[in-house]
Order: sequence, then structure tokens, then C-alpha cells
Amino acid sequence: MGGRNSYVGSSALTVMDLDIGFGWEMSGSTREYASVISACAGICLKHHAHLTPVELKVDGDSTQTLEMNWREATAKELRTYGTAEDSEVIRFGAECVAVRLAARLPGLEVIIKASKGTGCDFWLDDPSAKYEGYEGLVRLEVSGILEDNEGVYRRRLRDKLAQMAPTDPIPGFAAIVMLGTPRANLTERR
Repeated sequence: MGGRNSYVGSSALTVMDLDIGFGWEMSGSTREYASVISACAGICLKHHAHLTPVELKVDGDSTQTLEMNWREATAKELRTYGTAEDSEVIRFGAECVAVRLAARLPGLEVIIKASKGTGCDFWLDDPSAKYEGYEGLVRLEVSGILEDNEGVYRRRLRDKLAQMAPTDPIPGFAAIVMLGTPRANLTERR
């Protein structure tokens, strides 16, 4: 893999609970953005009548079951963001789970929300590094699914990994989040 580090073999997640509720932020974003995507995750999880905490099955480079704490969206957030059937709510809910999982990868954290057309949704790096430009950063590509569908889950993973072409030297991870089960796949593109 390109960049200044190789993440092959280092993508095992740190084992502990996953908190997607209040009070967290990404080093490259605001607490307000984290609150929006947390609310959207809550809207999707509530749609499936999950309680908090809920078990999140994680597969891909690491297989484990995590206890995921989440918060219910407020009435005002529901009026603002919409219902679980809204594609934006699904996308933001999946991003919430994915960025929290990515933050548990050794030495990586989401530092930048990617611009459209960059081939990824977020850029990851060591949070203590002082990055200049995009050299050495790692991509995170996210896809969300509201209802359980194993075929769609596998196809999205295959598509997201293919989107990060093997000829492209920039390292990256694909995160597929199925909000019904809930289940997530975090796989490094090799």
C-alpha cells in the first residue's frame, strides 16, 4: 500500500464498547456534525426497534461483536432530519457507525470529511500527525443499508473496494453498515 504507512495486518479493532451517542467529535470536524450523524444513526436504529445498548456485529478484517451505545433522536431532530427511509438519514447514520469504528483502528482517526469526487467519504490519519496536503492519508469509503439484505451487503462491499482501484496507491478502507441487524464490515483494500 502507498502512503507513509502500511495498514495491512494492523486493522484489528480495539475491543471495547462503541459509543455513537452524545459527547464525541472527530479531530477533523465539529461536535455539531457528530451530533447530526449520531441523531441519524439513532433514527435508523429506532426504526428497527433496537434498544440501547445494542449488539453490533463487525466482520471484515476483524470479526467481533461490540456493545453499541446510541441515543434516540429528539422530536426536533426528527423534524429536521427526517425519517429512517430518507437516504440522507441512512447515509449519515452509516457514517456515524463507520467513523466510530475507524477511530478504533490503531493509529488512525477521521481527520477530514472528503470533498465530492475524491473517491472516498473521509480521510484518515494519525491524529497527532501534522498533515500537509493529502500525502500519506488513508481513505474511508462508507455505504449504509437500512434493511437487512445479505446480497446488497456483499455487493456494496465489493463495489466500494473496487471503487478504490487496486492500481491506485492510496490505502483505504471500505465500511458497509447494515442498520437493521445492526452489522458492519470494515475491510482494508489490499
